[in-house]
Amino acid sequence: MNKLSITHVPFILQHGLKLLLIKLVTILFLSANVNAQSLIKESFKYTADDSIRVNIWLPYEYNKVDSYPVIYFNSYGSLDQFGLNVSATMNTKNASFPKAIVVEILPVGSLTTTEVVGYDYLNKNINQNGQLFLTTLKNTIFPYINATYSNSTFSIYLGHSYTASYGIQLFYDYPSLFDAYILFAPEILDSNYAVPQPNTSALKNKFMYIFTGTNDIERRINLNGDLVKVLSGHKGLDFKGELIGGAGHNDIVELSLKKGFSDLFNNYFNINNIDSTDLENSFNAEIVRVKDVFKFKHVNLNRYYFPLYNLAEKYKDREFLKFLLETEGNLSNSPIHLFNIGYIYLKTFKDIKTAEELYLKSINTAINIGKPKEAFNGYIWLSKLYMDDNPDRAFELLVEGAEKCGSDILLYNAANLALKNGGLKSKGIKILDELLNQPINMSLYQFGITEEKIIEIRDKIKNK
Repeated sequence: MNKLSITHVPFILQHGLKLLLIKLVTILFLSANVNAQSLIKESFKYTADDSIRVNIWLPYEYNKVDSYPVIYFNSYGSLDQFGLNVSATMNTKNASFPKAIVVEILPVGSLTTTEVVGYDYLNKNINQNGQLFLTTLKNTIFPYINATYSNSTFSIYLGHSYTASYGIQLFYDYPSLFDAYILFAPEILDSNYAVPQPNTSALKNKFMYIFTGTNDIERRINLNGDLVKVLSGHKGLDFKGELIGGAGHNDIVELSLKKGFSDLFNNYFNINNIDSTDLENSFNAEIVRVKDVFKFKHVNLNRYYFPLYNLAEKYKDREFLKFLLETEGNLSNSPIHLFNIGYIYLKTFKDIKTAEELYLKSINTAINIGKPKEAFNGYIWLSKLYMDDNPDRAFELLVEGAEKCGSDILLYNAANLALKNGGLKSKGIKILDELLNQPINMSLYQFGITEEKIIEIRDKIKNK
């Protein structure tokens, strides 16, 4: 079960739009199975009697250095009370898109979402209540999010069914409100409705993705096709309308939410835009493009480091490796990445000196940031550099690593050096005896090291 700790922050009084806005803030920290996300609850009183609740989901490892796109949606249909699901889908550690802030808008009191949004299906307009909501959104909620949280101001609107239709209305009538729309099963009740042409002057860096299930009703399927005919091919607008096989009205969000994010952030940092003949300059050009499209001040490339330095290895560009280490702080402060790059220097460029430096930095970084287990690879491969010319140094490193990392496999490897170097015979036997005098732990079993194997190696050393 998730554990929630709650902190109540006093009421804050604001003035604006002739409305008295009282904001109640409640902060909850939620530990999920895969990652930890923070939930911040806020309530904006926008009429005398009614308030709009806003749940703000911050991604795991949220910080003030990175800038995050912001996803907004009204709680309705299959998106009702769906904030955690949206945030978890967007912010999984292995996703190919950037982490994001999720803002879930939940009306409270006497008003439903449809009453707050005020969108008229038949007349395709937004009533007075809806105009008040948009004013609150633009003049209060947006500024508060932008001032309080580190975000790129790139905003995304999600909608399902009624709120998907509402999203289409916003796209046409308020083109500057959101940068991207991911809409599930929109519909128009007017049988004579014809999808209008968009304002082409407002389409720069705009995105819209429509998903409808093949098991949905005919008018929704037809609207998807009509939108494709009208909105496809416009310069500046990345549009896709797609029918999802086997999906119905109520499960379309669950079945296509991740795809919507993937379609949108396929336009994020694209490794395929890196030119193999000029890695550094083409990399810089791609960063400029991403900043322009997604409004980032800083582009977080954590999820792209492996393919980036693999490009340097593939095309044997050691200057690009050096460039990445000098410019990407998250890369140069990661024990795992430092080790991997050191390995590339060793195996691809035969540069033992730089490999040694990076292995040492990997070890020291792991210890300094309180993650000593991440020094394991550094100790293993650093010791390999000394095994032939300085086995005593290799032995010392493995013993030190075992102590720092808490890994018996490093001790076992140290003992094995005695097979090649008679001067380490007594030390090797002592280590193996100590391993035999305690239960064989999982770190040894993972490498196929059993009690019988340890005895076999010990006897070989004794008889050497």
